[in-house]
Amino acid sequence: MGVIVLAWAAKVVEWVWWRPRRLERALLARGLRGTSYRFLYGDLKDNARLSMEARSKSIPLSHQIIPRVLPHLHQAVKQYGKMSFTWAGPEPRVSIMDPDMIREVLSNKSGHLDKPKQSPLHKLLFRGLAYYSGEKWARHRRIISPAFHLEKLKLMLPAFSTCCDELIKKWDGLVDSDGSCELDVWHEFISFTGDVISSTAFGSNFREGQRIFELQAKQAKLFVQAAQHLYIPGYRLLPTKINNQMKKIDQEVRGLLRSIIEKRLKAIDMGGATNNDLLGLLLESNKRYSQEGGSKIPGMTTEDVIEECRLFYFGGHETSAVLLTWTMIVLSMNSTWQARAREEVLQVFSENNPDFDGLNRLKIVNMILHEVLRLYPPGTTIIRKTYQEVELGGIIFPQGVQLVLPVLLAHHDPELWGEDAAEFNPERWDKHLGSQGYCELDVWPEFQDFTGDVISRAAFGSNFKEGQRIFQLQQEQMELVAQVAQNVYIPGYRFLPTKKNNRMHEIDREVRAHLGRMIEQRERAMRKAGATNDDLLGLLIESNLRYSQEQGGTKKNNTGMTKDDVIEECKLFYFAGHETTSVLLTWTVVVLGMHPSWQARAREEVLQIYGKNKPEYDGLSQLRIVTMILYEVLRLYPPGALILRKTYKEMKLGDFTFPPGVQLLLPLLFIHHDPQFWGDDATEFDPERFASGVSKASKIHGTFFPFGGGHSRKLFIF
Repeated sequence: MGVIVLAWAAKVVEWVWWRPRRLERALLARGLRGTSYRFLYGDLKDNARLSMEARSKSIPLSHQIIPRVLPHLHQAVKQYGKMSFTWAGPEPRVSIMDPDMIREVLSNKSGHLDKPKQSPLHKLLFRGLAYYSGEKWARHRRIISPAFHLEKLKLMLPAFSTCCDELIKKWDGLVDSDGSCELDVWHEFISFTGDVISSTAFGSNFREGQRIFELQAKQAKLFVQAAQHLYIPGYRLLPTKINNQMKKIDQEVRGLLRSIIEKRLKAIDMGGATNNDLLGLLLESNKRYSQEGGSKIPGMTTEDVIEECRLFYFGGHETSAVLLTWTMIVLSMNSTWQARAREEVLQVFSENNPDFDGLNRLKIVNMILHEVLRLYPPGTTIIRKTYQEVELGGIIFPQGVQLVLPVLLAHHDPELWGEDAAEFNPERWDKHLGSQGYCELDVWPEFQDFTGDVISRAAFGSNFKEGQRIFQLQQEQMELVAQVAQNVYIPGYRFLPTKKNNRMHEIDREVRAHLGRMIEQRERAMRKAGATNDDLLGLLIESNLRYSQEQGGTKKNNTGMTKDDVIEECKLFYFAGHETTSVLLTWTVVVLGMHPSWQARAREEVLQIYGKNKPEYDGLSQLRIVTMILYEVLRLYPPGALILRKTYKEMKLGDFTFPPGVQLLLPLLFIHHDPQFWGDDATEFDPERFASGVSKASKIHGTFFPFGGGHSRKLFIF
């Protein structure tokens, strides 16, 4: 018993003193400055005091809100610099304001940065996609994304419009005879956004949705009260007034949501439900995912769906109300922009109800909303944590450091936005927003889905859906392999029953089972002369059977590829074409976005050859401009950045003799950017260099390796 107490005491001392002091010394040694660690609380007490002082003062009629909203962080940055550290209890928080470093943190390419572990109180508030990480986050994102597809969101526009009409009618009724009234728009917009999200999230269950949002609003207030104090493990289990209230609200919210979900699931099973609200779309997407994945990789449980529904509230309710409120305030301070916005809306819609296409033409309104979001972002900070040692911007951060990305400070930084950073000036967005027919799109996941669909159809034909499932599994397998490959390989380690190893073995078994079943079905159909060989799998099996017959093979003595060989080739379909094609398409779109003249030339050529007809194979060879562009993109951004070969005997290459056991690294990316081979403009986008073909594009023949080289022409995924 004494040993257990001592061990527990040592852990507590490590948590509240030794570890913070170690991290403080490490940060100081890396040239960072910040506040000194104070036992247990760190800067929490100072933060609370400064916040109370700031809120006790009246709000100035300006947009300089940083001293009021983030007083402690504002003071630390002024005193110690933009990259400085403070203390959230016993954990250090390093502020990062450099845009490149912020992007690097959020992209998490190393895999060692993630969301900090939240206190158990968060479970009573919400979890869902914003809370998860790793495999669960990836699975939920795959399920939720289709529910938020643009075409499906368009169906909800009438619900938005109805709620807006009701709000305007209500305000019209409050106007006095002199044509004016005083209105607290914050409470109005809180109620309005709650109505909108209730309608779009729960449809016919609108009233129950309203009750859920009322309860969630109370829960949020209680959570804020509890979060102002240092979190003590186990404290939430004590029967305090706040704890009891939060648990009671949590139980009621879960009960209401569970009832709505169960009713909707029954209606869907009976074929009587419409999927024109977020809940219906989410359940539909979840059902489809479960059917495609089978029993081994289930979709979301009812409890998971409950958490995502609670996230609907926190993801859109208060954030939308904040945006609308500040927009009203800012426009009242800038009557010129208010008039320009009104004029644009009347010009586009006149007295008609808004439609989706018209919303895309509201350039002035979009500029105003972007500027309000810059000055008054709904989320003022983003926090990530280092779970292993990480290098960012030339600084190595030790494990256990919180990285705070002060969005509000970055949005008001004159170095990033100019001397008028603290002023309302929507004109700064003029060049970034098109006049009409535009949208912001992350093309990388779009092209990943697109190439997966193309290869599924081309490789597996009538087994398209099963092929999609195989590619989903292979994508997950590749992500796991990339994580494992970051560590030193230890022989035999893959046999240990770790979480990653178990999942990788499970995926491999499921992929092999899917492919094995498809191959057997196709072979049986071929023997009965009932199968068409218009996909890669059919052509491969047909070629293999023909080869085996020519070599005198029989069913018992197969001289061609075995079933396992065919399975491996099918798995290669994915790796050889999926990611590589996605990389090419993504960089092509990005580069053409940077060079509109080449974009125009490519469009003109395609229209000249095909007009409005569908593309056909013979015409592809006539797309000279498009081919030049694709070659240049492959030169600048080859899907495989390097090739490795190994000497297994002593070999002479050039003037050097290499002994056996040496790896030869062929850095294709370096070669493609070398001015000695490509000229002084080697790092510039210039498709004209391929005008006379590949052989004359470079100074030295044989320096273009878009997909590797040699007899195998192997593709490399990075």
